[in-house]
Amino acid sequence: MKNPKLRPWLEAGIKRFANAGLDGINVNEISAELKISKTSFYHFFGSKEEYIRELFEHWLQEGTINLVRQAFLKDNPADIIRELFKKVIFENYLFEKFLSQVINSQNSIPFSSKFLNESTKFRQATLDGLLTRLGLTPAEARKRGINLQMHVLGWTQYHFNKEPSSSEKEEYFQSIFEMFFPEILNSDKDTNLKK
Repeated sequence: MKNPKLRPWLEAGIKRFANAGLDGINVNEISAELKISKTSFYHFFGSKEEYIRELFEHWLQEGTINLVRQAFLKDNPADIIRELFKKVIFENYLFEKFLSQVINSQNSIPFSSKFLNESTKFRQATLDGLLTRLGLTPAEARKRGINLQMHVLGWTQYHFNKEPSSSEKEEYFQSIFEMFFPEILNSDKDTNLKK
């Protein structure tokens, strides 16, 4: 992040936008919540539109790019996929809610489509690469990756008003692997049998 003093503004904005979309972005309310002068908001961002653009940049970086980078600290594709979905489901629920709002805001925020496309392409390319490394053809990897992204988005929208409990997240995490990654589950069973 360019300036650490931006972080409180961006974190508050991520939460507000994720929960209420554009209606949640009220400079006076955010300033009061943070107990920081509204003047500093305009010093850092200049305008509400620029602030929203910075929020989208922050979401793209933290909710997609850095998430994938962290997952790739693992070595093999199965472990990377597990790490990726653990982060999405257990740690980054708010960023997935933000994604839902980005989709909903395409008509009211002109640049939202740009960020949505960048995130979708990056996520899809990551999944394509990992799934082909697991042995799927490029066409099958693409198909499964698209279906998987739609499934995760649907699950997030279903739980939009109330974050799922830890047990609900765990159940969903397991179902993701049963539905979309049977190769990983089967290789786990083979590994366990050999031990």
